[in-house]
Amino acid sequence: MDYGAINDSTEINTKAIAKAIDAAAEEGGGTVYFPAGKYITGPIHFKSNITLFIDAGAELHFSDNFDDYLPMVKSRWEGTEVTNFSPLIYGDGLENIAIVGRGLIDGHGKKWWGYSEVTIREQKEGEETKWQKEFKRLNKDVLAPDLPGWIERGFLRPPFIQFLNCNNIQIKDIKIQNPRSCIRFSRGGFMALVTPGWTLREIRISTTQRF
Repeated sequence: MDYGAINDSTEINTKAIAKAIDAAAEEGGGTVYFPAGKYITGPIHFKSNITLFIDAGAELHFSDNFDDYLPMVKSRWEGTEVTNFSPLIYGDGLENIAIVGRGLIDGHGKKWWGYSEVTIREQKEGEETKWQKEFKRLNKDVLAPDLPGWIERGFLRPPFIQFLNCNNIQIKDIKIQNPRSCIRFSRGGFMALVTPGWTLREIRISTTQRF
């Protein structure tokens, strides 16, 4: 908590966590440690040679405010490259990164599921949201024949954890709860590890959603 993170669930810690990651990266790498407590945050963007250590009793809860996941970033959905809401935990072109510890990561996916599966489907003409308009602007040249209607709808849930073009990733011991996107380990989705050299050990995944 040296960088201002608050572990009593009263404040969002996105900037404090980013400062801690930046400081460790400037020193060539290191561990960003979360002691016991409840942390609210927006997206976490990794850098090379960084470990997130979420200790027993620590809970990392991701905000369900869609605006916290802007600006949109390079991503993948079902193997198609798109620009979308930032994944909750994200990295592109990195190496030597890890998420470890015996704490909890909660994606609070219920709002995203309800929005994409109910609100968007029931929209009438002219009711597009600002997020849909931005998505369509950024993806106007994307061709996705395997995803009929998804690009046109203009709203994709962000992956929970997505590492693109990264090398040497380890995810160990943590508990993952309420992801926002379905569980897929090879392409876009809950864990999009488009990379060689990754290890998953003792991961517990809990969700109230049906996939």
